[in-house]
Amino acid sequence: MYSSKKFQDNLIYSFLLSITLKKEYTNSYMDNFEYLEILIELAQITIHERQIVVSTEFLSSKLNVSQQTISRKLKDMESFGLIEKNVVLNGQKITILSKGNDILNQTYQILKTINQKVSYGISFGGHLIDGSGEGRHYMSLEGYLKQFEKNLNYMPYPGTLNLKLRSIDDIKERSKLETLERFLINGFKSKDREYGDIFCYRCKIDDKYEGAIIVPKRTHHEFDVIELIAPVCLRNALSLKNNDYVEIDVII
Repeated sequence: MYSSKKFQDNLIYSFLLSITLKKEYTNSYMDNFEYLEILIELAQITIHERQIVVSTEFLSSKLNVSQQTISRKLKDMESFGLIEKNVVLNGQKITILSKGNDILNQTYQILKTINQKVSYGISFGGHLIDGSGEGRHYMSLEGYLKQFEKNLNYMPYPGTLNLKLRSIDDIKERSKLETLERFLINGFKSKDREYGDIFCYRCKIDDKYEGAIIVPKRTHHEFDVIELIAPVCLRNALSLKNNDYVEIDVII
């Protein structure tokens, strides 16, 4: 069951996403936006019964608003055709009507879309190993840094974290990486050499820090070694030492 705070946060995302997707039902949906929390609470009270017997005192305590506000909103919801209510001995008998169910279904579809758009594609991990030092050099080059900052919305720490994948399961998951959404950091030429393209995959590192897996087109690393970048020094921020296991969730 949603907590009130989580529900409210999701409704904000629903609003933004519905505007972005330009759904045909956006106007009517937003006309009833303030009643969604009550509709959700009523729907969660019972799944199998069409009619719900509930008091304004109960809804007031569940939703942390005054009984007067609940009474007003229930009256509005009835006039808008979202619910039908009748006063009974121990409260009000409420039926969610088809229009109310439509609003609930639309909310579900929007939240489902959000969950699909902001979700993790694959998860795997590796053991921390020492790098060659090249990562620090490459991550200090202005030709790369400007592109990283533009695509990631942060300036990466000047260095990479190197992980060795040792289990079959981790290597199998890593093999799926190239099938996921990625962005390209273009190579460039300096006075004395040419630097190659880099593929980047957004990820969450140890469920704490946003970061990215970087895969240079030209690299001396084997398939079972990956490099991570982040806005912080991951070794220090996560208190890591060599051979520690670090988990990665790739964001799609």
